[in-house]
Amino acid sequence: MSVFLDGLKYSVVIPVFNEEESVEPLSVSLAEVLLGSDHEVIFVNDGSTDCTLLRLEKLARVYPWLRILNLSVNSGQGRVLEEGIAASRGDIIITMDGDLQNVPYDIIKLLQVINEGFDLVCGWRRQRQDVPIKIIKSKVANYFQRIITGIPLHDMSCPLKAFRRIVVENVKFRRKYDFCFFPLLAALNKKIKITEVSVKGNLRQYGRTKYNTVPVIMGTVYDYLVLVLRSKFRGYF
Repeated sequence: MSVFLDGLKYSVVIPVFNEEESVEPLSVSLAEVLLGSDHEVIFVNDGSTDCTLLRLEKLARVYPWLRILNLSVNSGQGRVLEEGIAASRGDIIITMDGDLQNVPYDIIKLLQVINEGFDLVCGWRRQRQDVPIKIIKSKVANYFQRIITGIPLHDMSCPLKAFRRIVVENVKFRRKYDFCFFPLLAALNKKIKITEVSVKGNLRQYGRTKYNTVPVIMGTVYDYLVLVLRSKFRGYF
């Protein structure tokens, strides 16, 4: 039985910034996974300075379901996700990174759980392959997030997520790194059923990470503290 339900449209939203080497193999994999479903894939180009946009335009001529949303100026992942989600037309929305660290075949696992009645399913990179400092930073951050928020997720900032459209109604990424806490922001707006599934977290194959710097780490911590101070979290699960 297919995990793609008849009558539902699926939207995959993928922010990309200087991912010229990744977008083609990613598109090929998505074509294999989403075959037979009513779907669209929206690549949101966040002001790339390499050939990412050119590669996407060529791919769009091959894959009719591939859409491009082009931002002329680099705006950050929060703004990119908002733009992509707002432009999407699916009943079910999937978000993922464009650097091949997320595996498209894991979308099937997320949708299987969505079909069980959950509203938001988060990926959990349980055996994440990455540089040690990123793994340690992620584990420490997620530990404190679970303690402070009461939300039992092991990998809140994992880019790979699937959710019903109703989940993102009234969700705004007001601060630069709010997108890292999307499950929390979604739960603040309405009572929703959230869970997680184990997914792969591959090493980055091309380019370099945009998030493993001191300013980004400090910015994420600052935005999270602001979110904690202004919000009440418990009672949603």
